Amino acid sequence: MQLTVFFDPKFLAIMSNRLQNKKSHKILFLDNTLDVGGQEKLLYDFLSRIDRGRFDAVICCLKRGGYLKDAFKKLGFGFYEELLSHKYDALAYRKVSRILAKEKVDLIHSFIHPNTVFFSHMAMLTRSVKAWVLAIHASGSPAGGRLIGRFQKLFLSRVSRYVALADAHKRYLVDVEGLPEKKIDVINNGVDVDKFHPGPSDPDFKKGLGISEGEQVVTTVASLNRRKRIDLLLQSASIVLEKRRHVRFLIVGGGPERNRLEHLTRYFGIEKNVTFTGIRDDTPAILRASDLFVLASMRGTETFPLVLLEAMASGLPVVSTDVGSVRELVVDGESAIVVPPENAEALAQAIEILLTNEEKARVFGMKGREVAVERFTLDQMSIRMERLYEHVLSRSRRAD
Repeated sequence: MQLTVFFDPKFLAIMSNRLQNKKSHKILFLDNTLDVGGQEKLLYDFLSRIDRGRFDAVICCLKRGGYLKDAFKKLGFGFYEELLSHKYDALAYRKVSRILAKEKVDLIHSFIHPNTVFFSHMAMLTRSVKAWVLAIHASGSPAGGRLIGRFQKLFLSRVSRYVALADAHKRYLVDVEGLPEKKIDVINNGVDVDKFHPGPSDPDFKKGLGISEGEQVVTTVASLNRRKRIDLLLQSASIVLEKRRHVRFLIVGGGPERNRLEHLTRYFGIEKNVTFTGIRDDTPAILRASDLFVLASMRGTETFPLVLLEAMASGLPVVSTDVGSVRELVVDGESAIVVPPENAEALAQAIEILLTNEEKARVFGMKGREVAVERFTLDQMSIRMERLYEHVLSRSRRAD
């Protein structure tokens, strides 16, 4: 009898490294919390497929783990949380320092928050780690203010490399924030194109979302806060629904604005055509149940929106406000219609165009999928990030 044994490729990679006496690099991912958001979802997707033969990970949340805590813990990496006793707890670095020593961390990957920046700086200052990668996922404020305060800048001298999400984002970090251009790498967000893909939707699933037979579905996925301008989308919806009654608007996500937004639907008289789904874990299925995706965010709130990539990979035509680096994701007039921010009429008109012209919408969706698959996959992003880790660690070895 012949016995066939199958091994996990990641297990084989780990064993190969051990046989060749290669040491995997340990990376500590330092964040405030892991609530639902593009940055957190992207980190989860990245760690889900990180090359475990070359890298090991530790996840450290200064506050509570947040909504995605359980999902991250299931990945099997070291997990720490609730290190801060209060908002300005600088002494919490002692806890971080113990974690760095216990886990034998080589590199810190952190995000642009005062606490994470300070603790990463201290780790470099005390030579507790060899390198520091600082990823920046934001671009200033809606009022045009800077993202990085003067106090934070005091602790950036020891950053090994910065990660920007797009070419325009890098330009902003250099021209507005004053960061050194030669230390900034552009690594675009990536989407799992196997998870997010076009396809038919289950009628029962659509019914569960409150979608009636024959309704066209316009979807947005966002945290319900003022910056996402869901109120503007609802105003646009009221304009669209004056002419087209068989349209369902799906608002996917949760947040502090939900009660106010639900009140607005009643004010506009469109509550029967709007569904608030709350936070969902089945976004791919929701997008496959949709006909059109809309991003209505205000200026200064988006950098390289992951939700747009997810919609494009799902084969949806897109309507988006002209914010952040949106024009580096979509092809205006080919895969999307880009409109000025804060303009409900323009947003409504773009929605109407794609709801009215099904062939144009189909072609836009095909083009969006093509762009996502060719340029913005999760695999492409992961490879670039892993190469960056190897690069900064090799430089640190030469410096030693």
